[in-house]
Amino acid sequence: MSGIEVVGLILGSVPLIVSGMEHYADGVSTLGRYRRYKLELKMLTNILETEKMKLRCACEKLLIGLVPFSKIDELIEDPFGETWRDEAIQKRIRVRLWESFTAFENTVKDVYAAIQEMISRLGLQPDGKVKWIEGSAFRRELKRATFSLKKASYDDLLARIKDGIASLVTLTTQNVELEPKRKMRSQGRLFSLLREISKSIYRALKNSLVCQGTHDLNLQLAARSADFTSLDEDEKITKEFSFMIAISSHIAPDSDNQLIEKVQFWDEVVIKETTASTRVAMALPSHNLNPAKKGKRKAVSFMRPQSTTTTVTSNASTVVLTQVQPSSATPVPAMVNLALDATLGTPEKLLPLPINLCDTLRKAKKQPVQQCYGHIVDSTGTSRREYGIYPLEKAIDGEKRSTVSLRQVLESPPGKLPPLTYRDRVRLAVVISSSVIQLHHTPWLPDRLRSEDIVFIQRDNAPLYEHAFVVKRVPDRDHTTAASPTKASVWYNPTMLSLGILLIELVLGKPVHETAASGKLESDILSDYDAAQPLLHKVEQMAGSNYGSAVRRCLHCHTYEYDLSLENEGFRHDVYSGVVALLGQDLEKCC
Repeated sequence: MSGIEVVGLILGSVPLIVSGMEHYADGVSTLGRYRRYKLELKMLTNILETEKMKLRCACEKLLIGLVPFSKIDELIEDPFGETWRDEAIQKRIRVRLWESFTAFENTVKDVYAAIQEMISRLGLQPDGKVKWIEGSAFRRELKRATFSLKKASYDDLLARIKDGIASLVTLTTQNVELEPKRKMRSQGRLFSLLREISKSIYRALKNSLVCQGTHDLNLQLAARSADFTSLDEDEKITKEFSFMIAISSHIAPDSDNQLIEKVQFWDEVVIKETTASTRVAMALPSHNLNPAKKGKRKAVSFMRPQSTTTTVTSNASTVVLTQVQPSSATPVPAMVNLALDATLGTPEKLLPLPINLCDTLRKAKKQPVQQCYGHIVDSTGTSRREYGIYPLEKAIDGEKRSTVSLRQVLESPPGKLPPLTYRDRVRLAVVISSSVIQLHHTPWLPDRLRSEDIVFIQRDNAPLYEHAFVVKRVPDRDHTTAASPTKASVWYNPTMLSLGILLIELVLGKPVHETAASGKLESDILSDYDAAQPLLHKVEQMAGSNYGSAVRRCLHCHTYEYDLSLENEGFRHDVYSGVVALLGQDLEKCC
């Protein structure tokens, strides 16, 4: 049982002790002895009630911002309820308590042990009542009752309870106060991990799409926060990431009559990092795996539901995709050879049938919903990452889909597309600015991000602006696999300038070159910069000081003390605190 669950037990146990003492007092009062112990009872009750309220206030402070207000009341009023065992709540509390979580947990358990000892000394039943024994045992019970109502009998336990709860209050207060700064510091580590994992996912996806034709990989943008502690290892953190990607497959024109590409199919999937052992457990019945003797490798054959596996090899990486199909009413045996490493117990090689991700997703549409479509692997140098491909929780098959860019939304005449609300604009500003830090110098994002690079997926009867995407075509149009870092100027960074321009366009609802007096339809980054300067005052008028400050920080990079590159951790941290965090404050006000 975790320390967080024990907090609920403490809150529920204190009233039982108070109730038990009252039952003892009622029994003693029938013999005219109550007046003698009235003061003792009052002191004990007041001490326990006071400590209970201290703990309750600490719990409320600990939970504010982590759970809805209604949940806080539920946790406090129902201390023995299931909500205390909610894993998501416990994870948030662990992050908030940071490195002091273990100390907090141990202190809670010690306070609970002292309370349980007090309950034992009182001889209470689970409902807090005292079982009075009649007849010859009555005198012994009376002696026990008078002993139980003396405060001195519990001084040792009361000291443990008071000291423990005082420590819990201190730990809670200090950690809640430090949490915002800690999260701010942790964002640098978060963005570094996201950047590496997003590049790895791109490599794995690219090498798993080996069929003819082209594919558009639409990566959903997200503003992510650092929900981990300094003690968490990188592997644990990255396995919590999930990436939503919409994949569209295109058939190239093959005749003069077919002038444009046709979309062959759409699929939207979730990608998460996993491990080789997880992949085997999902793909193969575990009871069929016979461990080989130590020091030897043994080929094992077994029967399993119909499955297909492919290995795709390129100069940069190797991708392994395993597809598991549900067994039919009449099982069809499939013999697969698997070489096991006797030390690690993990597969070294799967002998595949030739399939690819595109085929796998297309075939999956004709089958019952699967928990996992398969796995892809990125092997670069000495590193190896494996990712599971999962369907969305809410199936959206059968809907017609198309994409519309942010540029088209901004230039759309009234009534043609849904209007962007102010909240939509601020939320997109947060998501885009956060994504720029996450994805800079990766294949997903150009160095100069424009409104035409941000797209939305149109679906039947679905909100258009709920999710924003960036698109990467595979094979690459320019046959490159990654964006090449661009050296920042001594006074500006093209990525940050383009972000500032985008933020202006979002709030004003028009492209900057159309809004500017010059009226140019096309421009380079520096001419956009010149056109943006007269608009800053208008941006602040329409969106407020936070939004205006965020835009100025993007355009006036020369005010920073660091090298103007997002590769620089100091510059990246300042961009987060001076742009993303400020926009986030505005978004909170919109909710």
